[in-house]
Order: sequence, then C-alpha cells, then structure tokens
Amino acid sequence: MFTDLLYKLRHNESNWFDTFILVIIIFSAILVGVETDKLMMITFHDPLHIANIVIHYIFVTEILIKIYAFRDDVRSEEHTSELQSPCNLVCRLLLEKK
Repeated sequence: MFTDLLYKLRHNESNWFDTFILVIIIFSAILVGVETDKLMMITFHDPLHIANIVIHYIFVTEILIKIYAFRDDVRSEEHTSELQSPCNLVCRLLLEKK
C-alpha cells in the first residue's frame, strides 16, 4: 500500500493521499475563519488549538512523505546544482510538477 502510494505520488496520479490533504487544507481554511470570531475563540480555544496542532503535524508528515517519495530524483546528478540549501530541496519537491 505504501509502495503504491509512493509510485502514484512520483507519477502525479490521483490517489487517496492527495484527496486527504485537500480535505485537510479546506478544513484548515474553515478553522482560520472560525478563529477570527472572538466569541468562538473564547468558547472553543482548546479544541481549536489542538486542531491546529494536528493539522500542522499532518502537513509536516506530508512534506516528509514527499521528500521520501522523490529521494531518488533528488540524488540524481541533474539536480545537484539546485541543492545548495535544504530550503531549495523542499521548495523544489513541493512545487515541481512531473
């Protein structure tokens, strides 16, 4: 299952992981909207804070999975000049379209 997911990520195929991340992004946007209401923040501060922490962990996990999925591309010689900093690596992996 994990190998299949990595293959689909590398080849830009539709998969459950991308759908899940899209749902999390939409939920996160709704959460930002809810947090702008002062009464909601006072009433639901702790659950909203916990939800934000969970969302951040999901996004970090997404980045790590994508770095792992594209590790062979990163190691290839054609990308060596681009990898001057870890920031370049992460930006390339997240923004690159195959």
